[in-house]
Amino acid sequence: MNNVITTYNRSTINYLGGKYRSLKYVTPRFKDNIDTFYDVFSGSGTVHLNTSANNVVASDINSVLIDLQEYISMSDPYVLYEDIKRLADHYNLASECSEGYIALRKEYNNDRSLLKLLALSQHSFNYLIRFNMKGGFNASHGKGICKLSEDYLSKLVAFREQTKSKNALFKSGDFRQVIDVGKLKRDDLVYCDPPYLLSEAVYNEKRAFGGWSVKDSLELLDLLNVINTKGVNFALSEMISSKGEINTLLANWVEDNGYYISYHDVKYLGVPSAHINDKKSVEVLVTNYY
Repeated sequence: MNNVITTYNRSTINYLGGKYRSLKYVTPRFKDNIDTFYDVFSGSGTVHLNTSANNVVASDINSVLIDLQEYISMSDPYVLYEDIKRLADHYNLASECSEGYIALRKEYNNDRSLLKLLALSQHSFNYLIRFNMKGGFNASHGKGICKLSEDYLSKLVAFREQTKSKNALFKSGDFRQVIDVGKLKRDDLVYCDPPYLLSEAVYNEKRAFGGWSVKDSLELLDLLNVINTKGVNFALSEMISSKGEINTLLANWVEDNGYYISYHDVKYLGVPSAHINDKKSVEVLVTNYY
């Protein structure tokens, strides 16, 4: 076992997702000199925004999140910020009263305006973007606690600059459809951050974009094995244990294939079972390179 020296840039770009909390354990383990970075379960794009690469392919089955990323990348950040602020002021989104928020949420569910969704996401509870079975946005109001921040403009500017400099391409679709193994190159990196089998997060619920099953996990692991045989690097974020339950599917796969696990700032060959506290959730990064 070797210690891994990790650094964390406090200017991390994050405009609506929560993955930034794990970046200090993830991005330092990525290989240098990446040509194309495939952010397969991209979500809000936080990981690819904070990864050095010549090119980026961001994909997700949640087409709305991919549309949002592309919308921000194509928009003038100063105009976009003023438009969001105008909506926030008009509907009094930053107040403790939810009347305006509910009215705007109803409007969005009728016209699916990405601008309105961005305004809602900056004032929703915990900044959540959540949908019901019919695809309607249903996150509750932040009631003055969650609101448009003063530095949001700088995040919009950084988002646009990063995506332009990396020639970002946005794709919506299932991971089985968006990864063309035949086009992967040895200096590419495929990063997967799928819904965790042991998690009860909202993206595991049977909502508008489907759930996540053992079958999905098995097919993703099989695909990563194929990528490995092509000599292409991959990295996979997953949960190895939660509340006493072990992700045996992941553990067996790592052991059988001789992949590497990084748990916080320590790398292991195989599964670090002796180091896992079974009373807490443990997120790990699996790679096919040391």
